[in-house]
Amino acid sequence: MSLPGALRFRTQAITITAEQEDIQASGEHSILIEAAAGTAKTTSLALRICEVLARGAAPRRMLALTFTPTACLALRRALQLVAGDSLMHKQVRVETFDAYAASVLQQVERVQGDRAVPPVRQLHSAEQARAYVWSAIEAVANNPLERHTEDLVLPSYGAESYVGDFLRRIQSIKGRLALELNPSEQGLDSPDYAADELGLDYSLLRVLRAYEHLRLDSGYEQANFRMPLDATYDLARLLRSDSIDSPEELPLGQFDGIFVDEMHDCNEAMFTLLRALLHRPEVYFCGVGDRDQVIHQHFGADARFMSRALDAELGRRLQRLPLSLSFRYGDKLAGWMAKLAAKPIAAQQLRQTELRMLSCDGPAQPTTAAAVVSALQTWRSEQRKDDVYSDCAVLLRHESQSVLLENALHAQGIAYQCMGFVSYLRRPEVLFVRSVYAIASGRLDTLGGAETRRLIPDALFEMTQTPPLKADDPDYQSADAFMREARAAAADSEQVLAKIFNQHILDWAPKPVKQRLQKALAVVQQGADFAAFLAALEMAKFGRDVFVEKERRDELGRHMKGLLAASAEHRSALDFFQSLQALDEAQAQRVAARAEGKVFSHKHKSRPTITLASAAHVKGLEFEHVLLPFLTQGVFPDAQAEPVGERNLFYVAATRAKGQLTLLVNAERPSAFVPTALLNKTKP
Repeated sequence: MSLPGALRFRTQAITITAEQEDIQASGEHSILIEAAAGTAKTTSLALRICEVLARGAAPRRMLALTFTPTACLALRRALQLVAGDSLMHKQVRVETFDAYAASVLQQVERVQGDRAVPPVRQLHSAEQARAYVWSAIEAVANNPLERHTEDLVLPSYGAESYVGDFLRRIQSIKGRLALELNPSEQGLDSPDYAADELGLDYSLLRVLRAYEHLRLDSGYEQANFRMPLDATYDLARLLRSDSIDSPEELPLGQFDGIFVDEMHDCNEAMFTLLRALLHRPEVYFCGVGDRDQVIHQHFGADARFMSRALDAELGRRLQRLPLSLSFRYGDKLAGWMAKLAAKPIAAQQLRQTELRMLSCDGPAQPTTAAAVVSALQTWRSEQRKDDVYSDCAVLLRHESQSVLLENALHAQGIAYQCMGFVSYLRRPEVLFVRSVYAIASGRLDTLGGAETRRLIPDALFEMTQTPPLKADDPDYQSADAFMREARAAAADSEQVLAKIFNQHILDWAPKPVKQRLQKALAVVQQGADFAAFLAALEMAKFGRDVFVEKERRDELGRHMKGLLAASAEHRSALDFFQSLQALDEAQAQRVAARAEGKVFSHKHKSRPTITLASAAHVKGLEFEHVLLPFLTQGVFPDAQAEPVGERNLFYVAATRAKGQLTLLVNAERPSAFVPTALLNKTKP
């Protein structure tokens, strides 16, 4: 498709910048837009799509792909914004890579010979996939042909966190096509092959093989079930298989133009699909992304798909055009981010973003939690607008950092909602500690409301690695049936939890676990403080027994440190747990109020919620005020994480701010992300 000539599409909805006009008017066949955060990437892609349509392209032969459904919605809204009521843009196909892949596979799998093939079962959560994961573990454990039994370390049934960790880890393996691109020379798995060629634990590799066998062995030439992103993986595998000589053998669709938003989220499986769609040289291509926003490495996202290597891999010469003018934040923040990302970033003069620095956690400074509360109260008093106050977010590097913040916010009556994680009150290790202490002290009334109690049976069995049932139990057909009843009964009465603990956990738990529990019970009954109770429990050992991933074990340790620090602010352990009960009840009221479309009321005064969010879950979002706490060297950036990924995550977090960015910096060990020039201006 040739695109010569003057600009044909005009819009009155927005003022087009010079960079956007260059993108829209380019006569090149293949374009990659290299953008910065907040520079209207999606709107610029929409302008290019509308220009292609204005020059005569058939809208039904245009395909726009993104990574997430949210990004699809954003692109459709951008098209609506710039094109108005035009019908042409509404006919452009806008889908996620995975939805597109699923539609192709549906056509491939629909009919086999004269047989009508049932549709592939679609799963959407770890809970739905749980049975398949445990069946895979059982298959590995009972495989008589296993050649490396001594190298297998498999979880016990009931370690439900293993299911989530396993499913998350294999997303990266599949997204990178690690098994397909690094096959074993002997065609067999071994510990050396897993470690040296794949960088994987051998046990994980074997469970993955068994899981994929269950997923793909349906009795038909199709999958038995698919989780999110599995369709992309399955189609990529099919495209790479020896049974396919050319992409034209598959019903990929006849498209004249391919557009990709959020190109930095691309992984190897997605790129395999993209390359197949662009195998005909005449197909037009335009992608947009920001290589400094590659933070989804757990899905296999790779900055390589924004690099110069992309030209050779696509077999095309890509014209690279910049988007460097921020519509979101002001020139001070733009200048800082330009230095951090080592690329040009400017800002509209109409937008100003105030940068504030607060020094925390030093001998003469407040704690980070106290500083966050003070900053929020100051912000609200300055704005005097509830709607602006609600457009405010505290972005965290680690979920466990919410422990002290949630307690501090609750103490001051500041309503909040969590995004990207659940409140620390509902995490299994915290529920476990609360439960053991409540049972030991006889204060079951500190265990929270019905919805919290409903979660406790799973936490007890998971953390102690105790089987819910004995093999010869005549009362229940399955452990799942027992757990369903236990959850419902616990929601009705806290006494049920004491019964589960005394009659199941203490009787059936592994001997070392039972010994630690009995020691912790005795410590509480002797009147020891919370620190002694945690020391007796030896939670680090629970972490090693239950959680496969080191990151999850480290998170448990951070939660325990947070609980210990929070308890130190109370007169006694019982006083601390009573405060958790009050916090839990307040959270339950907020959830109920939001479900009814109401604004939560604290002490009869309306308080809109601020957002506590994981920094990794706010890409694509923006807030009037962003607070970045715990800017401590070794914490953010995390000393154990990959440096480039940490820099990208900080870049994403900082560029969410529109009106104000407040940095809460450790006075003793300030984060390397905060320049010395800014540190010198830190507010005392």
